[in-house]
Amino acid sequence: NATQAFAAATKLEGALFRDTIFLLAPASEPQPPLERRSLALTSPATLLYYAAALPEKIELPPSAQPALSAFAPMLAPLEKALAENGLSYADLGAAFGPEAGTLVEWPLEAMQPGFVATLDVRDPAKAQAFVKVLTGGLAGSPAWTSREEGGVTFHEAPKQGLSLASPTIALSEKFLLFGLNSDSVSAALARLAAGEEKLSAAPAFTAAEKSVAPPTSAYAYVDLRGFFERAYGTFRPFLAMSLAFMPEASKYVDAGKLPTTEVISKHLGAMVFSQSTSADGVLIESTGAITMNQALLGIAGGSVAATLPALMKGGPGPLGFDPSQLLPFAKKPAPASPPPAPAREPSPEPTPATPPEPPAAPEAP
Repeated sequence: NATQAFAAATKLEGALFRDTIFLLAPASEPQPPLERRSLALTSPATLLYYAAALPEKIELPPSAQPALSAFAPMLAPLEKALAENGLSYADLGAAFGPEAGTLVEWPLEAMQPGFVATLDVRDPAKAQAFVKVLTGGLAGSPAWTSREEGGVTFHEAPKQGLSLASPTIALSEKFLLFGLNSDSVSAALARLAAGEEKLSAAPAFTAAEKSVAPPTSAYAYVDLRGFFERAYGTFRPFLAMSLAFMPEASKYVDAGKLPTTEVISKHLGAMVFSQSTSADGVLIESTGAITMNQALLGIAGGSVAATLPALMKGGPGPLGFDPSQLLPFAKKPAPASPPPAPAREPSPEPTPATPPEPPAAPEAP
């Protein structure tokens, strides 16, 4: 249904922000609550969790296929390989769903976080056919290696040079998992089989969940304190060391007085996001020390600030204009003055003509 009105508000609730957006669309079709099955793959120490509903029918309009093929050359051979196996993009909704999930784990003893993306499995046979096509080698690329372990099929991408990442896909009866390495995927499946406490049992997650409306379309939870403690605690020594080797930076930053992790992390907490659809319209809520909207705006602004100087330094870009002309407050370069005319050498003074010598007088007889 068409949206008839839009409303947005931001307010402070103690030390937390709350963003609320409502799209008025009467007679909308209410959606069922998100089941969030992928919570079974989490632990109380999960730092990021995201779940979203998937449509039952996934179709690409014919008009969009040429443009997508131009930006993603792999789509054409993928579509051909799917057709050879009796599949199409429309079968994605029949094979996977009704939800997709994302989770990030970062144990205290680990140097970097582990990322896992998940899809619920509707039809195991079709899901296996899709995975077979994706990992079988497309457009001459090498096929992925496969192995069976505990009723789960693992597919691992071949090593590429010195890359530390080894993308892995695991398919079970309930989930399809994708991770940047096999350890992250195996750890998520181990948590699923162990039956231990999940993120949903953590007090911070429970409190954040109650602060927003029950989600039907999307839900996100981010432990900002946990992320900061892992990242800052890991890189603070390297930051102090790098400042020690930068004499110019020491004029402005004292490496010995960098704040401890606890000084900053105590002001951070959980950030939660919820989107739900009712008969009246769509409700979007976010709350936390930083809301989801603020985080997205900060990321977008940082990206623009990081790329704009490079664009301005390069002068007129490929589109034929200088990006600095779009900023009224940007310092415009002074127009180049024409080069000075070369100095003319003074013309030599004319040499006076030498008078002819008088003829010699005749000698006397």
